[in-house]
Amino acid sequence: MTSLVLGIDPDAFGALAFVDRETGVLVDVLDMPQLDLKPARLVDVQQVASILDEWSERIGFAFIEKAWARPTDPPSYAFRIGHNYGSLVGVVAAHFIKIRFASPQAWKKAVGCTADKDTSRARASAMFPAECARWRFKKHHGRAEAVLIAAYGRGELLRKAAA
Repeated sequence: MTSLVLGIDPDAFGALAFVDRETGVLVDVLDMPQLDLKPARLVDVQQVASILDEWSERIGFAFIEKAWARPTDPPSYAFRIGHNYGSLVGVVAAHFIKIRFASPQAWKKAVGCTADKDTSRARASAMFPAECARWRFKKHHGRAEAVLIAAYGRGELLRKAAA
């Protein structure tokens, strides 16, 4: 049974969100497991793999936010972005989950957000009011963004099915 859409905010402070494809109900949102390797925080790929071991049979698609470093970013930041993004794409692919990539511009426009993290939290609260306590603090913006990425992915899948 593959009825879930997985939304992934690929930052170490991001999250994994599971939305039911048919109903649009938020099933769960989990903080991104991380390794604290001072000074950097990297995604803990083993923990993500364990999470996907539990959920993969129910996931039809994963929507991962595209991530890249800019030429002006410090090398350590560029490494962290590349490591986290590449590791997540790899672990999802290793679980044979279909992957779709969502640019920040596309999913934020589709759900009515700006680059401001508070708008992501507000928009997620408007779309999932019963769940808004999950991202009530600024530090939980990754949870809200993962939920919105999953909701965006669900919308994309429904649009393609209707076409």
